[in-house]
Amino acid sequence: MKKIIAGIALVSFLYAGGWDHPVQGIRGLGMGDAYTALAEDATAIWWNPAGLSFQKSMLEVNVGGTVDMPMHVWKFPDPANPSAEKEATSNLVKIVPQAFISYKLNKFGLGFGYYVAYGGGGVDWKEEDAGMDIYSVLGVMSFTPAFSYMINEKFGIGARINILYGTYESKTSMSQPVQFSSKDEGSGWAFSGGAGILYKPLDILSVGFNFRGPFTLKPSGTHTEDTLEFDTESEVDFPMTFGIGFGLTPMPNLTLGLDFEYTTWSTLDYFITTVKTPMGESVDTTELLFEDAFKIKLGGEYAFPEIGLALRTGFAYDKAASPDSTLSAGNIDPDKFVIFGGIGYERANFGIDLSILKAFGSERKYEEEVAPGVTVTNKYNMNPMAIGVALKYKL
Repeated sequence: MKKIIAGIALVSFLYAGGWDHPVQGIRGLGMGDAYTALAEDATAIWWNPAGLSFQKSMLEVNVGGTVDMPMHVWKFPDPANPSAEKEATSNLVKIVPQAFISYKLNKFGLGFGYYVAYGGGGVDWKEEDAGMDIYSVLGVMSFTPAFSYMINEKFGIGARINILYGTYESKTSMSQPVQFSSKDEGSGWAFSGGAGILYKPLDILSVGFNFRGPFTLKPSGTHTEDTLEFDTESEVDFPMTFGIGFGLTPMPNLTLGLDFEYTTWSTLDYFITTVKTPMGESVDTTELLFEDAFKIKLGGEYAFPEIGLALRTGFAYDKAASPDSTLSAGNIDPDKFVIFGGIGYERANFGIDLSILKAFGSERKYEEEVAPGVTVTNKYNMNPMAIGVALKYKL
């Protein structure tokens, strides 16, 4: 039943190590995701809920999404000529929505957000390239109420509640040397939370802290192999993330951000699945053995308030979470350097943000001895890209 686990694990990520999907808030995305100390709008629900009580408008609605293009690359020995190398590519494009609404009342800020916190994409390997057709997607959606309280004009606190719904689907088939097909799908609910702090020691300086809590997802589903169908129960632990950010406004129209983020991906060490068959239950445990990882992010925005225009850019370094031993065609996780860009325009109560990211992965390889004296080398990389857009309304 190993193929069940493999199918669930075949998910893609954008630029973050592990299974992260850090593209919430299109303005912050254009600034290199360095937004923990700068989020004073509806997207603070994701970045730092303490920022909700610092927003300038009474009401804000922010609706948008991203087009995610993971761009996986897998190089392996050519079965027809083992001394030669064959390359397969997968670029499963997905449109991932997000929406935020926030309301400020005196010193209180309230908000509600919808976004995909983990996964959000997948792989789509073709048989002519990879030896079999493999399609797999996973996403963990968060329905997120949040609140904030401004203790004084320099200090605020906030919290969020994450109501999480995870789904997965995987289809595998091959026509030769034997015909085979299977399908796995499932879903489940989980709950988590988080908190944030925003501190402004100076008019030009802000410091933010953000915490995203852990949770355990237990999806229920089915595994279908040819004409046979079995119920399944799975269990996987998701990590917690700690973030600290600094915001600086060295001149009236220039805003800079610097973030450091640490995620305890070592929590995701095993994926456990129980398969229910007429002969009884069988438990299969697959090692993932993720390691804790970090991201360093730097970004900025220069505004032209007289015409309502803002230009943004940013950079990030993302450390991979997967060890060499668990790299596979379904778990491609290199170290990445990321470039961001964005533009915003506001007119009266309305605005629009456009952002783009492009990541450059550092190819990783894993050498495995498949027989005495016989070593097979697989190489993995990804160079993802995402384009985001959001429409805003402020009152």
